[in-house]
Amino acid sequence: MRQLDDVASDLFSLQCPMITGGSPTLVAYQREDIRERSALQEEKVRATMAEVRYFDGLVDEHMDAIEGTRARLHATRSTKQQMLSMLTAAEAAAADGTGEAAAITSLELELDEAEDREAVLEAEFMRLWPLVLTPNKHRVRGVAKSRSEDGVKVLMAILELPGRSEGEHLIGDAEERYDDRVLLLDKFLDM
Repeated sequence: MRQLDDVASDLFSLQCPMITGGSPTLVAYQREDIRERSALQEEKVRATMAEVRYFDGLVDEHMDAIEGTRARLHATRSTKQQMLSMLTAAEAAAADGTGEAAAITSLELELDEAEDREAVLEAEFMRLWPLVLTPNKHRVRGVAKSRSEDGVKVLMAILELPGRSEGEHLIGDAEERYDDRVLLLDKFLDM
């Protein structure tokens, strides 16, 4: 009968702090739960920030491509203007009888090539602009940025807790006591 009293006493000692809510072990478990929620929230924030950086990177890549195309287009137009000036001068010299027809033909061919390059670059430039201005990309980036900001707010609302050592110690002790009591209960039931 003594063992039955021991088990009842052990069960009561286990339940009493839980019922009254003053258990340091329960507080330690609650702190551990808060730490886990905080870690999960930090991971969510990191993921959404990575998504925002990804979309920023896409826009930057497209802007770099547009800038490169724009620079090549301006260079081609400048070359074309030089060709036109040289062609005008060569035609004036040919009209005076001092220029050669072969030089004019060569300049006309170079001018045609410059115009073809200009047309290709203009088409590429016009193809690239919609990639940057795509509303969907900006909307998705905005949604990701909003989720990231909301995640940071949630993370900031989670309590900042002191070190883990005391809580880990309390949880470890509680788990030991629980295991001891389970063994005692098993012994009692085996009788």
